Amino acid sequence: MQYQKQEIKNRIIKVAIEEFDKFNYEGVSIRHICKLSDISIGNFYRYFKNKESLLTEIVNNVYNESANIIKQEYSKNLSLDELFNTVVDNLIRLYKKYGKQLIIILDKTEGSKFKNIKEPIIVLASHKIEEAYSEINFKSDELINKIIATNIIEGVIQIMKSEQELDKMASKIRSLLTFYFGKSKELNIY
Repeated sequence: MQYQKQEIKNRIIKVAIEEFDKFNYEGVSIRHICKLSDISIGNFYRYFKNKESLLTEIVNNVYNESANIIKQEYSKNLSLDELFNTVVDNLIRLYKKYGKQLIIILDKTEGSKFKNIKEPIIVLASHKIEEAYSEINFKSDELINKIIATNIIEGVIQIMKSEQELDKMASKIRSLLTFYFGKSKELNIY
């Protein structure tokens, strides 16, 4: 009996991952998840309190692991090259492990408690951008740093959504980071 319960819960989660990926949190209904999972709505509530508790079950591991990575890795005093490599390596590792769940938490949670998940990442990236600019004696602007950080993060998300081959994904993320930082001195952009 316990095996069947776990099987039903896993089926709900599998269907929900696909639905959140296609339609975002706000566009998904419990009724539709139940229909696709071939269960009754009442049976759904035996496993999950509501749609948000289902989303939490889906993204909780990637959320916790990402938070730990940010605490451990990005508090270190890394050079820009080391930071790029750390960012790319960790993103690829997380994507390899969680796939759509990573995309969902970063891009598909509007209307849920996870809707502002990118904000602390943007703030952290803004500070790293400011540090990088100070190394080349460029006086940066807080708003411009935030805009650049937001664009980089949105670009990385678009790459992860578009490119499933991990080597190509890593290469494109590195190209994006190089565009913003690696060639800026040579191109006389600043």
